[in-house]
Amino acid sequence: MTKKRGYIETSSRFKIQSDDNFASETCQNSSRLRNLTSWATSMQINSLFGSCLKLQCIGLAIDKISDGIKAFDFSSSETIQVLHSGNELSQYWENSLDRGSLAYCCSGAMGRTGDDTQKRDMKQVRQAAEHLHRILWNTPFDQWLAAFYVPEFNKSFNYLPANHLSNLRLNDLGFKEMVLLVRQEYDKAFDVIEETLLNCGTSHLGGIIITGQPGIGKTCFLFYLLLRRLSSGQPTAFQIRPTYYLLFKNSGVEVHGPEFSTLPDGTLALVNSNEKVEKPCDGFLYASDKGTTFVVQTTPPKANRWKDWEKYHDGFLYVMECFSWDEMHALGIFTWYLCGSPQE
Repeated sequence: MTKKRGYIETSSRFKIQSDDNFASETCQNSSRLRNLTSWATSMQINSLFGSCLKLQCIGLAIDKISDGIKAFDFSSSETIQVLHSGNELSQYWENSLDRGSLAYCCSGAMGRTGDDTQKRDMKQVRQAAEHLHRILWNTPFDQWLAAFYVPEFNKSFNYLPANHLSNLRLNDLGFKEMVLLVRQEYDKAFDVIEETLLNCGTSHLGGIIITGQPGIGKTCFLFYLLLRRLSSGQPTAFQIRPTYYLLFKNSGVEVHGPEFSTLPDGTLALVNSNEKVEKPCDGFLYASDKGTTFVVQTTPPKANRWKDWEKYHDGFLYVMECFSWDEMHALGIFTWYLCGSPQE
């Protein structure tokens, strides 16, 4: 697991760029930025440095004078330290840094095979799922939500703040955002699903394909749906690999593989189409045909990911609307604060 620690003292505009030019991105930092870990995660440091993470350790230093990032390879994790002064910090870097510089260190895997990585990842996923079940199952969902008021629109917005997302360990289940803003569309889609389940009764359930333009929060909705289902104590399956999924039920969490398994009546089977998972697994579609499961797939508007199962397993299409102006404004506030706590 990537380890992150950091310290920040000043603010400036940074150009994020690794020495090996794996990726670059521009970040507007402000005096409101107080938590380096939140900042580093919001910049998706794992993706940013890609294959760099195969190294045992990588260090990053942001120099406010040179307006850039320096990345260095450390020989061992014992040399990784984040210190509060540039004078102290400079001894751990090839070049001295000015006082007030920001330092960030992360540990990466070294020498893992694909099988070892997959086993470790699956163990971490299961532990995160069990943790989520333990603290969320059949408990009020509202306790995890926060709200802030946007005077420009005379409106309040609900969201799951970064510290709650961290406590829920959603990142280990594939959630990559720093905050989960509860969009109006989420409640609309949730109501459509609930109404469909009520109307189906004991008949064949089928499923729903939720699609729309990229970047409108389809993946966030799926996690929002997962959290609401668990908080209400309802059986829910969550696909984590092309053929593997988690089953949350009253007794705990189970990991199911390629074999067909019986799912409890009324199970919601959730799948997010991404670079790892393209379609609902056969286990979901089999359970749907048996009338025990309703499949919910969030997917980009690519028909090859849903056309076949929609046709042969009674799925229907739901197009999620884009962000409204007030939601875009709210999201902009979160971007500005980098997932801090907005002032009401």
